[in-house]
Amino acid sequence: MRRLALPLMALVALAFPATVAAAKTYTVKVGDDYFSPTKRTVKVNDIVKWVWVAEDGAPGSTVNEHSIVETKDRFHSKTQTAGSYKFRFKKAGKFTIVCGEHPETMIFRVTVKK
Repeated sequence: MRRLALPLMALVALAFPATVAAAKTYTVKVGDDYFSPTKRTVKVNDIVKWVWVAEDGAPGSTVNEHSIVETKDRFHSKTQTAGSYKFRFKKAGKFTIVCGEHPETMIFRVTVKK
């Protein structure tokens, strides 16, 4: 039985590459009519997490309704006034994300590198 353990562990290591384990999470604030920051460069498998933040910072405070919408409709969040939404970028490329309620003024750009 012990002879099978090492080959099995090697197969598991191949199934879960180190790049996934080394993925980072980047936070973007969603406030009343803004994203902060407005752009970010990440690597494939990194996560961007949008967090709704009220200006007063008080517990239970909310902001106006906002949603996260990738302009080519590859992903989107629900419309919300508090909480968070996250997305793992699995492909390299350039992504433009807007607020579904304020697409002309709330724009966030992500460049995903290999």
